[in-house]
Amino acid sequence: MTGRAVDAVEAERIGLVSKIVTGDPIAEGLAFAKTFTGYSLPVLGFARAAVQRALTVPLHEGLKIEADLSTLAYRTKDAAEGIAAFSDKRAPRFRDT
Repeated sequence: MTGRAVDAVEAERIGLVSKIVTGDPIAEGLAFAKTFTGYSLPVLGFARAAVQRALTVPLHEGLKIEADLSTLAYRTKDAAEGIAAFSDKRAPRFRDT
């Protein structure tokens, strides 16, 4: 709020940025994106929607949004696959359904 300039290290320390990229930005971006490829796309969408929608409403409404989207997430076939994979001690094979 002061307009004071901060360097990259301080920006990371205060949470203004999540990571300082020192190598190839494309390679690091792809590596970061790859961490999401093991998750169900619909469930990632629900999580993103919960965060985006909750930013503009009071806390009690944000918690309701989260609960509603969580209920939808657990109704997907991917949720059943995740539970089965956990029980079987194997990696899940999500079908994005």
